[in-house]
Amino acid sequence: MAPWRSHVFVLVLLCAAALTGAAGALHGGLIEWRFSMDRRAPTGTVAVVAIDSRTLDKIGVWPWPRHVYAEILDKLQALGVTEVAFDIDFSARSTPEDDHRFATQLEAFGGAAILPMFKQVVLSGPGGAPIEMTTKPRPDFARHAWVANVNVSPDKDGRVRAYNYDSLVDGEDVPSLAALLSGVGGSGAFMVDFGIKASAIPVVSVIDILENRVPAEDLRDRKVIIGATAIELGDRFAVPVAGILPGVTLQALAAETLIQKRALKATSLATTLIGLALIAALAALLRRRKLSLAAVTAVLVPLSFGLEGVGHLLHVDAAVVLDTAYWQLAIWGYLAAAVLSDLGLRRLVADIAQSKFQSVAVSLGDGIICTDAAGLVSFWNPAAETIFGRSSKEAQRQPFAQFVSEPASLDAVLEGETTSRAIELTGVRQDGSHFPLEIRASGFDAEDGRNHSFVVRDISERREAEARIRFLALHDALTGLPNHNSLREALRERIETAGTAAPFALLTLGIDNFKEVNDRLGHDGGDRLLRDFAERLAARFPAPHYAARLGGDEFAVIVALDNQGLDAAVAAAGALLGDGSRHTLIDGHGFRLSASVGSVRFPEDGDTVDDLLSHAGLALFQAKSTARGGHAAYDVALKDEIERRRAMEERMKRAFDNGEFELYYQPQVRLHDGKLVGAEALLRWHSGPGEIAQPAAFMDVLSRCSVTPHVGAWTLRTACAQAAAWHRAGRDICIGVNLFPIQFAPSLVAEIRRVLEDTGLPPHLLEIEITENILLTEDERTTRLLGDIRALGVRVALDDFGTGFASLTHLKKFPLDRLKIDRSFVTDFGADARDTAIVNAVLAIGAQLGIDTIAEGIEDAACGEALSRAGCGEAQGYHYGRPMPAAQFEALLDLPRQAVPSAA
Repeated sequence: MAPWRSHVFVLVLLCAAALTGAAGALHGGLIEWRFSMDRRAPTGTVAVVAIDSRTLDKIGVWPWPRHVYAEILDKLQALGVTEVAFDIDFSARSTPEDDHRFATQLEAFGGAAILPMFKQVVLSGPGGAPIEMTTKPRPDFARHAWVANVNVSPDKDGRVRAYNYDSLVDGEDVPSLAALLSGVGGSGAFMVDFGIKASAIPVVSVIDILENRVPAEDLRDRKVIIGATAIELGDRFAVPVAGILPGVTLQALAAETLIQKRALKATSLATTLIGLALIAALAALLRRRKLSLAAVTAVLVPLSFGLEGVGHLLHVDAAVVLDTAYWQLAIWGYLAAAVLSDLGLRRLVADIAQSKFQSVAVSLGDGIICTDAAGLVSFWNPAAETIFGRSSKEAQRQPFAQFVSEPASLDAVLEGETTSRAIELTGVRQDGSHFPLEIRASGFDAEDGRNHSFVVRDISERREAEARIRFLALHDALTGLPNHNSLREALRERIETAGTAAPFALLTLGIDNFKEVNDRLGHDGGDRLLRDFAERLAARFPAPHYAARLGGDEFAVIVALDNQGLDAAVAAAGALLGDGSRHTLIDGHGFRLSASVGSVRFPEDGDTVDDLLSHAGLALFQAKSTARGGHAAYDVALKDEIERRRAMEERMKRAFDNGEFELYYQPQVRLHDGKLVGAEALLRWHSGPGEIAQPAAFMDVLSRCSVTPHVGAWTLRTACAQAAAWHRAGRDICIGVNLFPIQFAPSLVAEIRRVLEDTGLPPHLLEIEITENILLTEDERTTRLLGDIRALGVRVALDDFGTGFASLTHLKKFPLDRLKIDRSFVTDFGADARDTAIVNAVLAIGAQLGIDTIAEGIEDAACGEALSRAGCGEAQGYHYGRPMPAAQFEALLDLPRQAVPSAA
């Protein structure tokens, strides 16, 4: 071989390696070897809070409502975590209540939270062009947190190696999540140190945090990143050494790299070129000295290994990535040139290359096919046999064009000899079935003319996966209905075609009492109800209507009004579960279910997608606030009313936090001797300086807001503590406590037992007052719960008897100790014949069933005397005392017995 030919040979080799990506692959392999030789432990400063499959199964819905993230943040703060970063897409639909709760928790975390900003490519519409969209945190979230970019960019081979310090997003310089979390800044990008053991990074499951199974020492003083590790959520990346990592683990590795000051820096192109020049000069020197092949090998092989040794030392000690790929190619290229020159076996090399090609091709998973100048198959590897269902023997000497359904497209590829771009054709199997086929083609010169080689791949599974991804992007995974994004697009299309299409309305539906189903049957039972309701909804509103799931227990329907009126549509939607008057059986358990409906018309109630959705949501909120199974149509005043109600809810939360509630006590006396024997605890609100709001002003809102369980628990504990204090002072006063309906749950018995133990109140001095609507559930759970309360020794009273829907059957079925006769019947007792008859009947029924009675609303002595003669045991009302603070009530206890007004 002439002296200059070895240089040409190496130059061609380097160019071919650069063009085919072989040099990049070699460089990646060498770097991965260095990582594997320098394994490092993480510092433990950063931990991963994993959204894993176990968590998804337990919570049962995705995306999560934002109140879940607020609860996670609260738990992490309690565990002593110093910083929390979210690697989560927050763009899913939420409710104002959840948004407020999450923003409040961010503020409480003191600015130590990091929220994600990222770019993603979405379609402009069905069949539309892809566009790049930036997703940023909501302003009310961003005010209380740092914002970081979480995008990562894979290299050409699909692996992630580099990570940016910061990025320019919409003209704004945004730091990366790892840079913010580590506190290490910079510009440009750095290479992540994948020698740090990803498997050693501390990982805890979200569900373990929510269920308080994580010891505080596991996370105290650590920084955590919350993100998905469940395979079904995607967000996984190919990386060196570890193979495939969840995105959240990759973010943690990047942060660990910066914390350990291991941000790897690559050497420059100039360094590579200088090294190549030195290697070329060394090869020329060896050539001029006419050394033997053994001597050349003795120089070049140690040089090759020595360079890798230097690269390893720089990697370990200086965090420098020495690019030796082209140097190695040059060294081994010159060695190969020396071998060829020494042996003069060009044809042998060609034969060996062919043999190697066939050996490699046989082991590949992709189909490898070669054709001669006539387009006939000359090589057909085992993978091609599997793909086309034809053996190599059957395919040999057959036109390759007959194995695709678009021969003209294949001819066009061959004419252009596309070598770098994959094209998709339709393959034909031996049984005649068709399948999607990806082909890469290249040409080469042979003795018989221009030959071609093809790399083919069956992409059926890829197509199915893409179709599944498209479906999931537009549909709800649980019910299969179109999701919120699809609903928005459908509304947009209806609005754009409003001039030619039928008029339409938008209904929003919410399943009432859904929380009870979840509480009693778990998320599996709730999911079955949602799927069943979705099937009914889709069947009742087929095309041209459009049914969708908004999230949680809320659904929506675009109703075409061409052949159906809005009233009929609302009635049909409300009838899907009934009006709540009958039981619906789920897993053998009876539930009184109904659906509330909100409605808007286009264009009367809104002429944009956002207005229609917003107004329909307000209408549904009003329907749920009014009554179960109700309907509310949007009107302009509705928004003001809902805003007023939401403002009142906020005032209730502040009132509870600020201790503005106080219990007043109204005396209850025994009629035959006038003795003060009990008191009913009644809630009052100090709404302003010197102002005390009566229950009518706030109780409707308080009984149905997020703070309701807390106020109910406070009321029970405070009343029991007061009665226990009186008991220790020698005054046995039976205290009556009203329950909110939401408190009437299986946990109530344990709560009452705990309060009695903590306060020391004897159980017989506590009376739980329930309203008639609680009895309307008519199930075994209600009977068992009332029985368990009475088993504690606590009395149970039915409040306001006669004003609701409770029947005599309820008195027979449910375990009750006392009936409280409503004041509406008592006030005119003895003067009004009907009221007198009703009260006498209730007293007689109570006596026959062994249930005590107490009359409410006694305004004068005559009424009390008449009730006493009729057989009523006890009474309360303004005649005996208005509701009063505890101190004033204690003054009554110090009076002689007859000082209390009496009817005796």
